[in-house]
Amino acid sequence: MAILQERDPRVRLIARSSGWGFRVYGTTDQGAVQSAAEEAMQRLRSGERSLAIAQRCGTNVAVGVLLGTVGLWLSEFVRSPGRKLALGLAVSVTIAVTSQPVGLLAQRYLTTESRLGELRIESVHQRRVGRKRLLEVHTAQ
Repeated sequence: MAILQERDPRVRLIARSSGWGFRVYGTTDQGAVQSAAEEAMQRLRSGERSLAIAQRCGTNVAVGVLLGTVGLWLSEFVRSPGRKLALGLAVSVTIAVTSQPVGLLAQRYLTTESRLGELRIESVHQRRVGRKRLLEVHTAQ
């Protein structure tokens, strides 16, 4: 994702990882994805670990949801409507301010692996889903 966006900031993509590799939905093509994945693997192996951390990763959303859930749980212990409102505002501000930085830390230490070992690209397959392309990148050790 990072390489594709470096090459063309206008590219629109969504990606999901899986046990067999990853899927890319968007406005790019098979050759660009293959080339970008190979470059990313090379750069990760060279020590550029931050390449695996994404600003728009779903982990950031999950952190925001977790913070919101904690806020809802805390509101069960508050009886005063005014205090509930203050707690709701405080939780909203906390989510807005911290979900991305905490999400980036969660990616770095919990959800993202940047050490590839012997991982290699096995194949890249492209198909259409409506007007968008779906590209499946299969990897293996």
